[in-house]
Amino acid sequence: MNIDEEEFPQSMHQIHTYLNSHVDLLSKKFIFFTNNDGNQHWWGWVAINPWYHMVKVLQMQEHVKDQSKNKHVEHEKKYVCGLLACDGMNDHRKIKESSCFIWFLNLASAYRDMMVEGVYTKFSLANHSPRSYWIMGCSGPFGIIDELYPKQITFPNLQLDLRIRPKQHDFNNCGVI
Repeated sequence: MNIDEEEFPQSMHQIHTYLNSHVDLLSKKFIFFTNNDGNQHWWGWVAINPWYHMVKVLQMQEHVKDQSKNKHVEHEKKYVCGLLACDGMNDHRKIKESSCFIWFLNLASAYRDMMVEGVYTKFSLANHSPRSYWIMGCSGPFGIIDELYPKQITFPNLQLDLRIRPKQHDFNNCGVI
């Protein structure tokens, strides 16, 4: 991910304003993230139950701590969670293409953590360069953003059944089920 040093401060402010006003974002069942390829084609991702993924990550951390005490921890699988690509022209989107969204989810988690820990009032966007702000979202419960190791993203990539995947049959409609 390249950081445009000139344009990113404005984006930083917009992202900060959004996350500041949507403190409960990660508790939602669905979070939508749109992409526009070359100002020609719209497609997107939807994060399904990101809160449940965070619960699973916390359970795994507790399990690692409890292993030294020889406790067995059962992980409940009550909910589906993961990323679902929504693109009528390309039904083979890979998790690597989600890095921008994963970064945003990790950043939202960092904001949430600061609020829970009571240190958010000490956070100042003015103390961050574009690079340091970008780094805040590079690692978190949804994975590690690293072009060399795309398998570090822990949020699962989900696939729709072929029978219900949206298909775009022309250049005008973005996919019809």
